[in-house]
Amino acid sequence: MICVLGGLRVKASAESVADYRSDQRLIRMAADVASLAHALEGERDLTAIRLVRRKQEHTEGLTRLRRDVDGALGRITVLADASPAGFVQLPALAGNTVGNSLQILRSSVDETGNPFPVSAALRAYGDIISSVIGGLDDLDEAVHDPTLAQRMRSSAALSFAEDAVSLQRALVAVALERGTLDPKEQSELEKATSDRRSALDYFFVLADPATRRAFEETVTGRDVDESERIRVLLTNRLVGLTRSADKEPVADPAAWYAAASRTGDLIRQVRNGIEKNLSTTAEDRLRDVLSTVFLDSALLVLLLLITAAVTTAVARSITRPLQSLRSTALNVAAIRLPTVVKILEQSEGPPRAVCLRPVSLPGTDEIAEVGRAFHAVHTEAVRLAAEQAQLRANTNAMLVNLARRNQDLIQRQLQLIEGLESTEQDPDQLENLFRLDHLATRMRRHGENLLVLAGTDGSSDQHRPPAPLLDVVRAALSEVEGYERVTVGALPDLYLASAALDNTVHLLAELIENALRLSDSHSRVTIGCCVVEHGVAVVEVLDNGPGIPPHLLEDINTRLAAPSPPDVQASRQMGLFVVAHLAARHQMKVRLRPGSPRGTVAELRIPQELLLHFTEPPGQRTAPAPEQHLLTGSETNAFQPSPPSAAADTEDAGAVCAAQGSPPPLPVRTPGSLLRPGALPGGGVPETRRRAASLRSRLTSYQQGLRRGRERSRRATTAREGSSSAEE
Repeated sequence: MICVLGGLRVKASAESVADYRSDQRLIRMAADVASLAHALEGERDLTAIRLVRRKQEHTEGLTRLRRDVDGALGRITVLADASPAGFVQLPALAGNTVGNSLQILRSSVDETGNPFPVSAALRAYGDIISSVIGGLDDLDEAVHDPTLAQRMRSSAALSFAEDAVSLQRALVAVALERGTLDPKEQSELEKATSDRRSALDYFFVLADPATRRAFEETVTGRDVDESERIRVLLTNRLVGLTRSADKEPVADPAAWYAAASRTGDLIRQVRNGIEKNLSTTAEDRLRDVLSTVFLDSALLVLLLLITAAVTTAVARSITRPLQSLRSTALNVAAIRLPTVVKILEQSEGPPRAVCLRPVSLPGTDEIAEVGRAFHAVHTEAVRLAAEQAQLRANTNAMLVNLARRNQDLIQRQLQLIEGLESTEQDPDQLENLFRLDHLATRMRRHGENLLVLAGTDGSSDQHRPPAPLLDVVRAALSEVEGYERVTVGALPDLYLASAALDNTVHLLAELIENALRLSDSHSRVTIGCCVVEHGVAVVEVLDNGPGIPPHLLEDINTRLAAPSPPDVQASRQMGLFVVAHLAARHQMKVRLRPGSPRGTVAELRIPQELLLHFTEPPGQRTAPAPEQHLLTGSETNAFQPSPPSAAADTEDAGAVCAAQGSPPPLPVRTPGSLLRPGALPGGGVPETRRRAASLRSRLTSYQQGLRRGRERSRRATTAREGSSSAEE
């Protein structure tokens, strides 16, 4: 507000400067107008005397007066042209009106062949002088300072009085030259006398006491009295107040002209004093206003600087805490809080305590309160994250406990079923026991799914020897329903590292079960494998189902490539969740692609780090190859990394497998044929109903093969541990 008021004051002072400069210009123009009127009055009076005498007298003086008139008129014109736009314009001086009228009048007066009437000349000059002096009123009204305007009006009144004295001088001089005046001239003389008296009365009303005293002290003396005496005497004689017999001249025309001129000069002297005083006063006031403007401007600038400094200090006192609060808030939002949440999410077991750096701002103002409130929000967010982590840990612990209990019960159930199978002789009851054994195995796998959902590794002892890939596939088949629909093609002689055995079996079981569930009950599911570049083994599970729409296929592959945290959707699509997380544990990759011409192919890419290649002389191989490898694996150091294939590592692993000699589609085998020693892959499966005895026989062979494999694996592990203890 102070700055606004100061600005308004400076603006008002600047306007006052402009007003006083305009007043100075008006005062100078008024002085020039008065000088022009004085010069015109002299030219008029001298022209009248010359016309009365009808002689070419006073030529030099008239020429000088006309030159003075032209000079004064030129100065006014130049000053008017240099005035700014909107400056007052004098109608009498616009368009050189006075100059044109003078040229015409002078030409008429100077004609010698046709004498110009004196009264006409006086009247013509009087009109020009009246129009010029009338412009003083316009100038007075344009002055902004009331005191200066009043003084200018008093100066204008003296100009009118001077004009009346000049006209009296001309008329009396004409009367003294001719000895008489015509009625019009007498009327003009009386009017001039009245105008002089009125102008002086108006002057005394407007003038201040000092100016009136100066007038009274200046316009006095013998010449003034003499001119007044002559005028009164002549007037009385003209109106018949004196004796007509008195023929003595009233006065000498030259004496009258000199006395009247002296009176006019005295009046003009007073007017010049007023004009000089006006100029001095206007200049002093302009100087004062300029000083005021400079002082106000300096004070305003100083005030603005102080205001700017105070504003800057206040702003910095606000912005610094705000910047600190902003940087802290951004740091908390982008780094600190996500880091704490990530630590809490990745922590195993109960979440550990997290030390939070407080968001502290000095002071007790609103910004500091906002900082403390933000710290409270940060603390609450961390507390909620810790509670969520604790809730997840509790939920995972409950899932693990339930899954472990379920596994224990299922394991006891399997042991009981195996005992019943070993003593059962009835084929029908044995078949039912096999089915029950199979269902219990599936239940155990679903319990392991809960462990995966809880983020726990449910694999068993990691010190077992590597197992053949064929045994891994067979173990996966034992955990799915409808395994008789699965055809296992030619598999490479690869062994899977012990650390990934259980999870790979689980992963393959999920893929096989998904293929069986999504395909027709009479169609077949084919399993094949090949080794591509960099020693990566690609296991393919091909079904002949209706396939998966492209947009769903892309979404599934995205979720397989980037496992998501457990949520409600994970419980609805447990297989997809388990496959993604199990593959991520061992850097495996799972991808689905459309089959040809129909169905879906699930690709499992096993990295070279998890694969071993078994080498032995060709004559020492016995059937079935994987079981012989397993038996000799614990006694010989024959496990080596799997050599890479010469084929390109492309996304279409099926084409690579076909290039390596696996016939597309994968070969179809008779279920259970590979379980018999010496059997070869191949052979179709008749679509006719098999007899129960044949089915039971195959199931019995399959289960016995599994038991033998498990027993041999346990014995090999026990033997290796015993040898290790003996060496120690």
